[in-house]
Amino acid sequence: MSVDSWRTTYKGIVDERILARLSYEKREDKWRNIFEKNNPSHINFVAENEEGEIIGYIDGGEERTGRYNVESELYAIYLLQRYQRMGIGEKLVRKLVKELRNKGYNSMLVWVIKDNPSRTFYEKYNPVLLDTTFIEGLKVEEMAYCWRDLSVFVE
Repeated sequence: MSVDSWRTTYKGIVDERILARLSYEKREDKWRNIFEKNNPSHINFVAENEEGEIIGYIDGGEERTGRYNVESELYAIYLLQRYQRMGIGEKLVRKLVKELRNKGYNSMLVWVIKDNPSRTFYEKYNPVLLDTTFIEGLKVEEMAYCWRDLSVFVE
C-alpha cells in the first residue's frame, strides 16, 4: 500500500527512477516494525475498505526535532489513490488529533512536499509555515506547516 501510494501521489514530483526503486518488502518491513513496536509516543491508525484491505494509514506522535516549539507531529499519512477525496484522510487526521489532544499535545507539525497537490488539504486548516528544506535524495522541496491550536481540527 505504501509503495503504491507513493508512486501515484508523487508521480511527476519525485524522480521516476526513485519511485521505481521503492521496494514493497522494505516498506512493509518498515511499517510492520513501526506498528508492532507499540511505542507509546507513536499513534497509528489504518483505514480499511469493506473487504478488510488496508487502504490508508496515519502515523504521528511527539515532534521529533525539538527545533520548532511544537509538541506533536503528523509523521505520515497515505491513502491509495482510488480512496482519496472521499473524506477518509480527514477522518484519519481528526482521529490522530483527538489522540494527540488526549495525550496532552496542543500543537502539531507536518512536513509536506511543496508540489504535492494534497497540500491544499492542510492549507484549509490555516497552518503557519514554519520552515522549508530541500530533500537532496528526492530532489524536492518540503514545507513544515504548524498548528498551534489543534482545536481547529475538532468538528
